[in-house]
Amino acid sequence: MDYQNRTELCVAALQRSGHHAIINWISSNSANPVSFLNNCQPGVNPFLMCTEEQRIEFEPRKVLIYNYEDRPLSAAFPPEFLDNKKDWFGESGNSIYVLVLRDPFNNFASKYRWAINGTKWTPQMEWVRCELPELWKSYARELMGNTNLMPAPKVFVNYNRWFADDKYRWDTADRLGLISADQGLTEVAKWGPNTWGDSFDNLNFEGRANEMKVFERWRYFADDPVFRGLFRDSELLGLSEQIFGIIPGTSVLYP
Repeated sequence: MDYQNRTELCVAALQRSGHHAIINWISSNSANPVSFLNNCQPGVNPFLMCTEEQRIEFEPRKVLIYNYEDRPLSAAFPPEFLDNKKDWFGESGNSIYVLVLRDPFNNFASKYRWAINGTKWTPQMEWVRCELPELWKSYARELMGNTNLMPAPKVFVNYNRWFADDKYRWDTADRLGLISADQGLTEVAKWGPNTWGDSFDNLNFEGRANEMKVFERWRYFADDPVFRGLFRDSELLGLSEQIFGIIPGTSVLYP
């Protein structure tokens, strides 16, 4: 069969979960050229969001990556999803569905920082307070196998382990069909709320992104009552401990 894409990777993640860093890493360690469609809208052909010049750049493509951000998984992957994507992208030699999850303490801190200090597309604080915890739990349930909303084959990526654990990165690279796992780790992903970089450090750590204190973001808001209120949820805390273990110091946020 004449495949339109050799490999097609669909990434589902919450914003500020580190998934752009992981997409950059995938691109850096791929054996083939990569085209990336960012922040797609469920039910809409992602190529309709591109300019004509960008569409030309995407042809021909060997590896196609597209992502859904802050979307309920049931909305991103409705029953008609597989038929729709075949119309949008054609046949692919290999399709993989990737879910990225970061621990809630640091993920929420980065989102909270964006809501307070972001300069572009700032999220509403009411959304952060009321909907973000529920959305995070729905992603965690999928990762734990409590739901089955994403198509197969699935690859779940624990951002915390991906950032800190060389063996985990190599194992993940193998599951994604990458040729290496060491490239692209020092680059700051340019997608972000301030200067298209990290919520806290902007692009200050470009070339040494692996030195950023990504597990310490929650400390900035440890005394903030609104931020602390995000963790008055026993299910959320239980899922976090099952997936990420006990993160040192975060017990001060527990109710």
